[in-house]
Amino acid sequence: MSADELAPNAVPPEFGGSWEAFVREWCLGAPLGYEQKEAVRGLRALQRLFPAEVSRLAKTGPRGVGPAAAAVDLGTLLDTCAPLAGFDDVLRRLVTGERSAYSELVLVTTLARLGLSPRFAVPIDGSVLDACCTIEDRPVYFEVVAPEWSEALVAEQRSIDHLVAEVQHEVTKCRVEIDVYGTLDRASTAAILSAIRSAPCAEWVTVGSAARIRRIDAGQLLQPLFDGDGAQIFVAGDRVVQGTSASVIARRESSDLRAQRVLDDKRKQLSRGVANLVVVNVSAVLRWDEAVARTHGALPPAEAQPQGRRDSVLRPRFPRSA
Repeated sequence: MSADELAPNAVPPEFGGSWEAFVREWCLGAPLGYEQKEAVRGLRALQRLFPAEVSRLAKTGPRGVGPAAAAVDLGTLLDTCAPLAGFDDVLRRLVTGERSAYSELVLVTTLARLGLSPRFAVPIDGSVLDACCTIEDRPVYFEVVAPEWSEALVAEQRSIDHLVAEVQHEVTKCRVEIDVYGTLDRASTAAILSAIRSAPCAEWVTVGSAARIRRIDAGQLLQPLFDGDGAQIFVAGDRVVQGTSASVIARRESSDLRAQRVLDDKRKQLSRGVANLVVVNVSAVLRWDEAVARTHGALPPAEAQPQGRRDSVLRPRFPRSA
């Protein structure tokens, strides 16, 4: 059944067919963090504009608050951007797997929510920049950088994902933080799992040279994630006291030296005499702090600490939540 054939405000059948079924089967009974009307709008938009992704999620996608919220979020981005000029090409690139297309949707949705009437794919001086809006009667041009992951970072992320999956099978009703700074092999993974089982509540425990971990059980006060060092992630509304949800967040600081080259290439596309902003998704290319310092001739702050689900701009560490 297509989105156009659904009754008004109905949840697509791939997501359960009703709000109650979606919460039960996809969110596993946990609060989603979206109003019902907003969430349904996002799910319907995702089915209408990106049906292949809906089919993939229905067949092989994981369940839980995180995956459910990601589906709603993507649908909301698509729904917001669909009326804008240039959207069809961005959607085509998203469907074919270009990471930059998603980043452009995030940027343009943010500008639209600020009431700035953004546009995709704006030509200027022989180049086509990703977006443009008008601020105080002056055009402001945006170029989005979202490099693909290097092979080394892909391998590192696989090891992080495997560790998170192992921990998920072990824990309930708690939040687990894992700060990885060594090699993740079978022995170190087993040591980390053992430490998580026996760790005193809300205290950091060092696991040899592999990692440090902290477990906060249900009913205990939540400390800032990694003591406030980096982006903060809140799961199922748990902001002050750990609830009955279970979450595992792992990170590892890594290095990728492609940043300078990518920034240099983007600078060539920008026009002089107008306002330009380069928006960087650095979840794949790390150590941007050094590259930005070299590009602009000054060192940036030591650490950016944004709130919410987006990656930190400087020295991100692969946050993973489930």
